[in-house]
Amino acid sequence: MPSSYRKVSSPITELIGNLQSVDTNSSEAKLNITSITDNNGYRIELNQENIIKK
Repeated sequence: MPSSYRKVSSPITELIGNLQSVDTNSSEAKLNITSITDNNGYRIELNQENIIKK
């Protein structure tokens, strides 16, 4: 392929790449099941009553 060609990335391709790079087994990912970060070093617990488990 000539060097004048460059790889063109669409927003969808970039999104898919980003989603595939997420480590769903990390300790933070496990915390995210029941809580979210408040960006101040604390966690906000989610209401477990409305979570639908399959």
